[in-house]
Amino acid sequence: MIRAAEKFDLSLGYKFTTYAYKWIDKAIRKAINKEGHTIRIPAGKYLKLNKLKQILKANPEASDDEIYKILEKEGIDKKQADDLFLINRNQVNSTSLNINLDSEDSTGDELMDMVGDESTPVDVLILERDMENFLMKALDQLTEREKQIIIYRYGLDNEKPKTLEEIGTIYDLSRERIRQIENQALGKLKEFSDSEN
Repeated sequence: MIRAAEKFDLSLGYKFTTYAYKWIDKAIRKAINKEGHTIRIPAGKYLKLNKLKQILKANPEASDDEIYKILEKEGIDKKQADDLFLINRNQVNSTSLNINLDSEDSTGDELMDMVGDESTPVDVLILERDMENFLMKALDQLTEREKQIIIYRYGLDNEKPKTLEEIGTIYDLSRERIRQIENQALGKLKEFSDSEN
């Protein structure tokens, strides 16, 4: 969240919570990718494994031969398919869509970026709720004035984020003084965040 606060740009017109979500989500996915599997499978195989899972899900009644034919149309030969079936059967954890695709034939995206989904997954809703709870606990570490300035500055009240000058007008303080209070508050938030980890 601190990284998001450091990089946040009011001029882009986004709410801080929307922007911070991306940073927090990325950090969580990176940790899961790094620590989430007992045995690492090459990222390139994850793409093919995901394709296999999609095909199996879409064709639950298909025979092995029919699955091989479908995979062949996708550019996966029988030997590769056998490897994928073996991995699929022996995986302890299900394949995460958060896997980072850092292989020589990838663009550096995550697998989730390659799969279309127009609905909001339950885990995103849980993450958003957890992020809001964390944010409220973090803001409780601040004085009332610091808290309100952070809320105004980053639009945490579902309003448009305010400029330093606008907040200065509310508190009858200079832009520079508001900036100092903001920086002090962000320092406290960073300390709180570090102590929670």
